[in-house]
Amino acid sequence: MNHNSSFAMKRDVAVSLFFIRIFSSIGFGFLYSSLALFLIKNLHYSEPFALAFTGIFIALHYSLSILSGLILGRWISYINALIFGTLLQILSLPLIYAYPTALFWGGSIFLLGSLSSSAAMNMVITERFEPQDQRRERIFMWNYAGMNLGNILGFSIAGYFQLLNNFKDASGIAIALMLISVIICILFRSKLCDIHSEYARYAPRTKTINFFKLLGCIVIFGVVIKEVLFYSIQTSWLLIVCLTIAFLAFLIFNFIKSQDKKNALIFIALAVSYLLFWSLYFLIPTGLTIFINYNTSGSLFGVQTPPAWLPNINSILIIFGAPLIGLLFKKMDAKYGWTPVHKFIVGLFYLAIAFLPLDAGILLAHLQLVNLAWVALTYVLLSMSELFIGPVGFAAVGQYVDRNLQSSMTGLWIGILGFGGLIASKLSSLIVITGHDLHQSNRQFLVLFMWLFLFSMLSCIGLYCFKVFSAARAKKMLAIIRNVGI
Repeated sequence: MNHNSSFAMKRDVAVSLFFIRIFSSIGFGFLYSSLALFLIKNLHYSEPFALAFTGIFIALHYSLSILSGLILGRWISYINALIFGTLLQILSLPLIYAYPTALFWGGSIFLLGSLSSSAAMNMVITERFEPQDQRRERIFMWNYAGMNLGNILGFSIAGYFQLLNNFKDASGIAIALMLISVIICILFRSKLCDIHSEYARYAPRTKTINFFKLLGCIVIFGVVIKEVLFYSIQTSWLLIVCLTIAFLAFLIFNFIKSQDKKNALIFIALAVSYLLFWSLYFLIPTGLTIFINYNTSGSLFGVQTPPAWLPNINSILIIFGAPLIGLLFKKMDAKYGWTPVHKFIVGLFYLAIAFLPLDAGILLAHLQLVNLAWVALTYVLLSMSELFIGPVGFAAVGQYVDRNLQSSMTGLWIGILGFGGLIASKLSSLIVITGHDLHQSNRQFLVLFMWLFLFSMLSCIGLYCFKVFSAARAKKMLAIIRNVGI
């Protein structure tokens, strides 16, 4: 297959995955923007439980990909996992919103869908590119834009029906749109089949046996996840310990097994930075949502704005910004030799300054209701940060990880998002709203946002020092090699 026909094939895959990503992302976007307030206002759960539940839910949505990285491509093909997972998520939405007594089973089924599908789409892309093929990063940019377009639809549906306080009809619309992704998967199934996975080499009998193994694991995981959600407050610290152990174990395993130790070290540095980014970013559906609901004016430029609509700022900027940033990266890569490390440094800088408008708004409001425009500015800066880190991180797995380890490390990479979500829920719990005392809670938010700014900036400086040190060490080693050669 020549270069042009190969790229045409990859482009067809990218286009189909772009639309699959749009419609399959609606369900999580819907839950992401509405779950915390739905639990508090409609189901009358306490704020500590609602924040813990939301944090655990987000954490498991992503961190279960650590397990899926070990299963996908072995017990089930990537495209079948994508179809199966999306169907499970479709089934879960009416259980969560239409039958509140089934909340925990609904949440468990949705998360089982995440286990099956989250890493599958990334692996369909990753295994079609060689490690040094820079086009992979641009494909991930478009895929990331598709995910955010799906989130916009989810946020918009949630925001509109949040005003009407009618989540049952909202979930029905989300289900109808998510079914479109299943249809596209079926239509393009032959083009999205596995290429390098173990599953592609198995005999039909082995595939059948492995599928039943998968079903057995899903039943067991479903019961466990349901209990974890039910005891969200009690299990959150246990989950943090488990994810910390898994995070370290996978990074050490990758370093030991990697043929290129330098790439393995860079992967570790990026993974730590990635964890930091999502730990702070996922304050949006937990702490920042509470801040918007109780500590702001509630209107943006004179328009009453529900909290579920504000993430649309982020998604719109990602949709239009991702292709433009992709072109910028292409030029910067060619002209200055930019690597994912350079891009992560810029992303962490934007992350740090994103918290400054919140503190400025609180101070200028004299600890009273904050103008929502300050929050909107924070979303803009967070969007810039995400563009330099989110899709770049997914592409970095294919660049810095050996091919035989890419499935496991893709699972870890997505799992980092869940780990970050859980840490975010713990950061949010530092804010205790007693009787919704505006003055006191604003003081707490002021201190929290300042600490987040300082921590993000120190992390940015730390990654920059790593880059300088690794570059200096590489030059020193090259000089030694040249001298030995002489």
